[in-house]
Amino acid sequence: MSLPEIVSEVISSLTKGEREDTREATPYDGKRERGITVREYLERWQKYAHEDMEVILIAMIYLDRCCVKTKMQVTKRNVHRLLLACLVVGSKWVNDKPFTNTHYAAVGGVTVADLNTIERQLITDISFSLHVEPRQLKVYKKEFMRNAKSPGSSPRRRQ
Repeated sequence: MSLPEIVSEVISSLTKGEREDTREATPYDGKRERGITVREYLERWQKYAHEDMEVILIAMIYLDRCCVKTKMQVTKRNVHRLLLACLVVGSKWVNDKPFTNTHYAAVGGVTVADLNTIERQLITDISFSLHVEPRQLKVYKKEFMRNAKSPGSSPRRRQ
């Protein structure tokens, strides 16, 4: 299984349907569900943002931090924009010369203004806690690789 497949499986296990989502809208919420799967979205990210496993794993750590701190549920309406914000912030944290937000917005299928908003929101939601310890990254990698063998679990659920 490829990393986009593994991450997609984990996120799908966390995603709530719209009928279950009764919270107030956030900047991460799209007007409707996207016409692309999480797996396709991640594959697109890898193809056009040229990112490796480390950035995707860091993005998943940020996603967990955001959901824990805000008590937000991942839904079909927010999963792509939330994931995009996490990927962009992770990419900027890891890379000395990241792409511009214009490029990331095009890859993610959002406007630059929307990307700026969700990026700012994520950083605020995780209280600027961007550093990821190598040990934590190793744990996530191990858990995601384990998920490749037994789908339906996530690192957050095993912590």
